[in-house]
Amino acid sequence: MRPLAVGGPEQGKVSPPAAESIRAHLEKILASRSFSGAWRQQRLLRFLVEAVIQGRTADLKEYSLGVEVFDKGEGFDPRLDPIVRVEVSRLRTRLKKYYDAEGKLDPIRVVLPRGSYVPLILEPSEIKDSGTGELPGNGPAPEPSKPIARSSRWVWTGSSLAVLGVLVWLLAGRALGPGSGDLAAAAYDFSRLTREQARCNFPSLSPDGRLLAYARRDRDHWDIFLRSLDREESINLTAGSTADDRHPAFSPDGKWIAFRSDRDGGGIFVMDLQGNFVRRVAGFGYHPSWSPDGQRLVFSSDTFAEPEDGPARRASVLYVADLKANTVQPLTSPDVVYDAVQPAWSPHGDRIAFWGAGPDGNRDLWTVPSSGAPPESLRATPVTQDEWIDWSPAWSAEGDYLYFSSDRDGAMNIWRIRIDEQTGAVRGKPEPVRTPSTYSAYVSAGKIGGLFVYARRTISSTLHATPFRPGAPVRLSTAKRLTATGRQLREPEPSPDGAWLAARIQDPEEDIVLLKPDGTDLKRLTNDKFKDRNARWSPDGKQLLFLTNRGGAFEYWLVQADGSGLRRVAPSMALLWAPDGALMGYPSDGPPYCLEPPGTPCRLADALPQGFTPMVWSPDGQFAAGRLRSSPPPREQLFVYSLKDRTSTQVSEHGFSPVWLKDSSSLLFWEENRIWAHDTTSRQRRLVLDPGSSVLQQRFTLSVDQQSLLFVLTEAEEDIWLARKR
Repeated sequence: MRPLAVGGPEQGKVSPPAAESIRAHLEKILASRSFSGAWRQQRLLRFLVEAVIQGRTADLKEYSLGVEVFDKGEGFDPRLDPIVRVEVSRLRTRLKKYYDAEGKLDPIRVVLPRGSYVPLILEPSEIKDSGTGELPGNGPAPEPSKPIARSSRWVWTGSSLAVLGVLVWLLAGRALGPGSGDLAAAAYDFSRLTREQARCNFPSLSPDGRLLAYARRDRDHWDIFLRSLDREESINLTAGSTADDRHPAFSPDGKWIAFRSDRDGGGIFVMDLQGNFVRRVAGFGYHPSWSPDGQRLVFSSDTFAEPEDGPARRASVLYVADLKANTVQPLTSPDVVYDAVQPAWSPHGDRIAFWGAGPDGNRDLWTVPSSGAPPESLRATPVTQDEWIDWSPAWSAEGDYLYFSSDRDGAMNIWRIRIDEQTGAVRGKPEPVRTPSTYSAYVSAGKIGGLFVYARRTISSTLHATPFRPGAPVRLSTAKRLTATGRQLREPEPSPDGAWLAARIQDPEEDIVLLKPDGTDLKRLTNDKFKDRNARWSPDGKQLLFLTNRGGAFEYWLVQADGSGLRRVAPSMALLWAPDGALMGYPSDGPPYCLEPPGTPCRLADALPQGFTPMVWSPDGQFAAGRLRSSPPPREQLFVYSLKDRTSTQVSEHGFSPVWLKDSSSLLFWEENRIWAHDTTSRQRRLVLDPGSSVLQQRFTLSVDQQSLLFVLTEAEEDIWLARKR
């Protein structure tokens, strides 16, 4: 029987079952150690394999790869720039490294024949046994100016055999677990639990390991569902609520579920396994976690959209609710514990793990004692202290490991670290738990050892534009997509003359890019291993201010619009240009001051009251939108301060990305996945844009002429998976 060969110029679009199998194999490759940190090869391989799946192999030419994959622009000349040939050669070498080690027993292989940019999906027996991973009859590398004619023998044949083999491999869960050291005994089998045509996340595993509670988004809101692990049927526990219900957590005895709900003003609630006896525990909060005795709940005062987004200082506080005493008390203080979200109570009750944005802007893991110290003296013990995004903590059943999500190997995957539950002392280095995915998060483990559930995500963030008219709502149906799917673009910011948009691209490194307002001609201003975010134009359009960790901690740097003149400006804090053109800094522990241009008098240094941190000034300089330090619980409340009236007006409870209209009469802002408008005269707000089931990124903007609303939509496919230790 002839082995499988998928690929070649004559192949059409791959069938859905085969496509799912090939994509699963692709995700396993990208999450492997062999591809760790190789973001260019990761991006190139994904692009090539998707082209095969979609039957677009005729488009895989050196010019198109340079433009589409490596952002070279329309002026790219393959004869002068060898980047495509170099990166394809590196990819071919990295694939061989993978199949020589981690992928040695994989039932299919992705092969890049020499002389072609079209990958083939083959069985191992189809590959020449020469130690090079080459195909029979491979020719020399192509000349950059010559099209490649390929033999028609490499076409889609034997598909039933290959798809069956891949599906059996996937269903058996033969994805590799951790690969070295004491992790060799911690390999897992993986299986998919949810297959709904909806986003499913925030899984919680019952203590006995038999039931799964999770949040599912249908149409326009979230509900909490319950199902058995050995059955696919699920029941909606919050069907009677039209508000968002998320963050479910099983009680230690498995009889109750705590959750976050937006109903009746929002807060933390508890219900039984039938969705009855609903009781409010606290009038605010997110991400509840039970104490081992089932008498208390710890939760955070704030939440997050994506771990890499949001302000450097969120100032979220942990609170503990006593269910018998009916009390809610703060556990941490923002003056001591900088930021704390998504807490997890340890199995024996000694400590509480959480993650947050530290003073350096990094997202790290911490633990605190669960009781015994007042908030103002409670110190946090660090678990991770590095430049990677470390979040979503969960304790192992025995309390000897802390599981978490991290992008430290190039993909957002699951890791674990040995820890002393009583003291919080770290007992080793982070160890990978390699799931068959490039984005895994929200781990939950029951009392049964060697078993946990998590959410697997596939994310695509695309820039959109839609006509905007003040006073009128915007319909999503009028929006035009400006960037291609598969490209992670965020934080659009138009130049003062409207000729360019600055943005952050993530693939997986974070760089600052420029592109035309119609989404074309993308070019990078930064292109390195550092995390570059939050770009803002100077008033004259000659420079860009952005946040970066290239100096160690996150700091603000400036770069010229042509990519030259890179220099450090200030540490991470509230930093923005005032109406008079001065770049002003607003530290949390001192008075504001001016940084740029040198020698500029700080005329607006004393314009705002103490405790008010501005995010953006109105065009007429009469209003500032920002944060006003409030009494506990600290929240991301958005205020507008009037210099004329010397008064502050609250705009929203959780507002981000304020954008003023030209006449300073209204303010647009993001809250709870929608864009709203606030009228400074009537102090009323109205809905501008509701994206429905799509995720609307916090950072949005208006075009310079304010005729278009520019925003980023994230389409996320999310399913719950089960990991079982072998």
